[in-house]
Amino acid sequence: VAMALGENPTHDAEAVLLELLRAPEDRVVAASARALGQIGTLQGLPPLRALIEGGSRPIRIAARDAAAALVTRLGARAR
Repeated sequence: VAMALGENPTHDAEAVLLELLRAPEDRVVAASARALGQIGTLQGLPPLRALIEGGSRPIRIAARDAAAALVTRLGARAR
């Protein structure tokens, strides 16, 4: 689901992905983080930062990469 939302975003995709960041399965959380990096807004940064600080290693890596992608993609709009 997370990968599909990242590749084909819908109006509610970011909200769904933010909810999936709380899933019990690491692979779902990591996939959701990666998808947020592709389609998310700055609203996704705080939850990604929380995962960087407190997730398992695969989740921390995915969240770090997603946060970097968001900042890179949205950097001009964030200023």
